Amino acid sequence: MKKIAARFLLLIEWICIGFLLTIALVIGIQMFCRTFAIGISWTEEIARLAFCMMSFIGAPLALAEGLHIVVDMVVDRLPRKLRMGAEILISIIIIVFSLFCIRSGFLNLATYKGVAAVSMDWLQMNWIYAGIMISFVILLIISVVRIINIVRGKSLTLLIHENEVIPEEKLELNI
Repeated sequence: MKKIAARFLLLIEWICIGFLLTIALVIGIQMFCRTFAIGISWTEEIARLAFCMMSFIGAPLALAEGLHIVVDMVVDRLPRKLRMGAEILISIIIIVFSLFCIRSGFLNLATYKGVAAVSMDWLQMNWIYAGIMISFVILLIISVVRIINIVRGKSLTLLIHENEVIPEEKLELNI
C-alpha cells in the first residue's frame, strides 16, 4: 500500500512540475511577443491558472512529506503523547477545512456550469474548480492516513524519494 501511495504522490509531483514548466513556457512566449509588440492575453491567464493549480495540487504532496506550513516551535518541545495529540488535532482541523472546501467545490461546480475562462473560451472554469476540489479530497485522505499512522505509532511522513542516494556534498552542507 505504501508503494502505491508513493507512486501516486510521485505522479502528483510530476503534475506540479508540468504546471511549473507551463508557467515558464507561457511567460517566455509572453516576453517574446512583447519584444515584438504582439499583444496576447491568454498567456497571462494560463500562467495564473497553472500557478493556482500547482499550489492546490501540490498541497497534499507537501502534507504527505511533512512540509506543510506549521509553527512547531512549541509542539516540538512537548512530551511525546502531547505532541501526538497536537498532530492529531492538526490533522482533524485539516480534515474539517477540507470538508468545507469540498462542499464549496460542489457549489462552485453548480454555479459556474458552462462558464468559460475570460480569454480562452475553450477552457471551462468547472475544470479548474474540479481540480481544486480533487486536491482537497486528496488532502482529506492524507490527513486521515496521518491520524491512523499516529495511532499505530508509525511515521507521519511519506517520503516519495526516500530510496534516492543523497550526494556527499549535500550531506556535508546539511541540506
